[in-house]
Amino acid sequence: MITAYCYAAIATTWPVLRTVGEQSVMSACATKLMAPRMLKPHFVERTARPLATATSTLQSARERRLLKGVLLEASERQESAAGALREQLERGTDVSDIAESANACGLPEEELEKSKKAAEKQRRRAELVPVRLAEVESMQKQIEDLLVALSDADADMAEVRARMCDIGLGKRLETFDVDSVRQYGRPDGFRGLVLTSPRGVPILVGKKGIESDALLRQTARGADLWFQVREGPGSRVLLRVSMHKSFGKGNRSCMEMAANLAAYFSQARTHDEPVEVMYTDSRRVAARGSKIGQMKYSKRLGSLEGNPAAVADAVKEAQLEQAGWGYS
Repeated sequence: MITAYCYAAIATTWPVLRTVGEQSVMSACATKLMAPRMLKPHFVERTARPLATATSTLQSARERRLLKGVLLEASERQESAAGALREQLERGTDVSDIAESANACGLPEEELEKSKKAAEKQRRRAELVPVRLAEVESMQKQIEDLLVALSDADADMAEVRARMCDIGLGKRLETFDVDSVRQYGRPDGFRGLVLTSPRGVPILVGKKGIESDALLRQTARGADLWFQVREGPGSRVLLRVSMHKSFGKGNRSCMEMAANLAAYFSQARTHDEPVEVMYTDSRRVAARGSKIGQMKYSKRLGSLEGNPAAVADAVKEAQLEQAGWGYS
């Protein structure tokens, strides 16, 4: 519209310009005004940069989830194998006892010979158990080291991938379907962060806004615990106790982590001193209206001290990993 006004002004003033010099100046101005296309590359560059950055972030988050998923799967497999080997090592079998038992049963010579061979075979296997256990424990240590390296915000994921291939996880990286893995504890449509407590209980950190609070309220069950700072604005934090039937009142470490998260996602994040965080169950939280998800001080079950610094590393790791999982 501004350009149209300029055209009109030029058309009106052109006949009354007295000199060729004045007309030349006006002509140069008109040329600039009539060439907005010269600005186009500048705007294209400015809008394309954030899009490329966002795409790179999503790809990085997906790669991080893939590497972590394969490592966790391998860790569980090694832990199971180590447990079986330790049990076998503790149980042990004395070949002489087997032979004596076979003799006592009065087995025929042929059956007795078979029993002795089986006992000898079992003895040889038992001798290999410590060797195999050492190999499994060594593999576990390497996996743990890779998980620690991957938790760093500046982790070189290409190097982590290469080290995983070196220890025999390359094929699994090709077949692992990271997109089919649903994050444990994340409700459909939830765009906040999901972390896991020391006892494996999911902790949801809602984004600020009534839509997030409403979804948390819809997700919560009666036994689930809500956390929020007593003073000032902050995110609602939901400890999904209902997903762990064995969760007892003595699991203070889970509650402390939830309180620390509530403090971190509030104005107290930069405070050096702990901040008071209230908690209550879902039955005492507003269920409808503009105050949905809010809790009153009078309806709290108790209070804990929230320490934002205690969860800073866990939050950063979750933010890096969950960029493609709905968190934004």
